[in-house]
Amino acid sequence: MARNVTYFHWHMLRPHEPTALNRTVGGYIEPFAFGGAPPPNGLSANQNMALLEVPAPASLFSLAMAAGDSSFAPGSVLANDFLDLSEWLNLLGMTLPYWSPNAPHPNEEATLGGSNDPQSVYADGGIVENLAIIGLIRRNVTSIIACFNSDSALETNRSWDPNAEPPRKSSMDADIPAYFGINVPQIGQDEHRDQVFPRADFPRVAVALQAAQARGNGVVVTTQHVTVENRWWGVSAGLKVNVTWMLLGRALNWEAELPEKLRKEVRPSGREAEDPSKLVGFFSAFHNFPLFNTGTQQTLSTEQVNLLGSLSQWVVRANSEQLRSALAPAS
Repeated sequence: MARNVTYFHWHMLRPHEPTALNRTVGGYIEPFAFGGAPPPNGLSANQNMALLEVPAPASLFSLAMAAGDSSFAPGSVLANDFLDLSEWLNLLGMTLPYWSPNAPHPNEEATLGGSNDPQSVYADGGIVENLAIIGLIRRNVTSIIACFNSDSALETNRSWDPNAEPPRKSSMDADIPAYFGINVPQIGQDEHRDQVFPRADFPRVAVALQAAQARGNGVVVTTQHVTVENRWWGVSAGLKVNVTWMLLGRALNWEAELPEKLRKEVRPSGREAEDPSKLVGFFSAFHNFPLFNTGTQQTLSTEQVNLLGSLSQWVVRANSEQLRSALAPAS
């Protein structure tokens, strides 16, 4: 199925100057041909499948390239946010031609300008949405467990009142407010089109998350929402959805069960030990636990991994009844 889509590149520094681009999307290209130059002619109006002759790609689109492209977090920044460096991304294997076989003349459509430059930058899907919540809602899934494994701690109600002020970058993971139409600008991410729930619902979700964190058994909360229309993503209004939000973070009751020596290693010192939004400092073997920095801490030790696994399974067990209720509709 093909359709014409107008894309608007939204720049966080120039939000009122979107760049429009009309594209034909849809159709399937076998992986061995993906990345090749577009042919002059695609499918005709009365065709839904055909063989198209295309030149062989310079290199195969391998599994390694797919994995690398899908986690290429700097892609948006390098391609558009400051300088147009996309031509240099060829050196990293992150640019390839994109074309739809359903387009009447695929070689006349381009992503970055004229027909002589049909390159697309492939990057981390989290640039526009980190979780598959929107995709699940489009498929009429009405009970969702959303796990947020972020390196951002949830602020407590001592420093942030969700009923009084919108979230800041330091308040919580920016993905969650985006689903409620609250955009927290971040370099390299463009989530301003992700609203699927009413903005008025956000404060009660944030307050409930803070309360769960304060109880010490992990940040797990289930809330119900009625969707609002999102034409960009194709989400209809009026669908009742239960979302169980699971945020990675400190669990004070789990920490209390640890051996004293280990407990001192994973908790910050002084008054901050009882503040779940504060993390252990640099000189600990578990620096930033459990919210390891995904930019600077990409290689974890055996001890760090095991402790993270211990915390995760403990939180699941501590909230087992709530999770069973969330999964009940599926069974």
